[in-house]
Amino acid sequence: MALISPTSDQPGSPYRASSGSGSGSSMGNGSATKASLSKDLMHKLRSMTETIKVLSDENAKLKSEKEEILKLREFEKSKSANGKDFD
Repeated sequence: MALISPTSDQPGSPYRASSGSGSGSSMGNGSATKASLSKDLMHKLRSMTETIKVLSDENAKLKSEKEEILKLREFEKSKSANGKDFD
């Protein structure tokens, strides 16, 4: 019995068409494939989680830098408006 998903024709699809008739050896291989797939998915999830953490930290740093730049610009504008440009 073949297991075919509607997305089985897509590259990288975890679904495989099997030509076996559902014998014991075919069933055993299926559980190994599931375990391998689960392990691969957990690895990808950990990797994506780490990437999200790094990007979040970088985003916070950039926001802080942006706020500092905006404050400096505002200070420069107010200094110029008051005629106290000492540069």
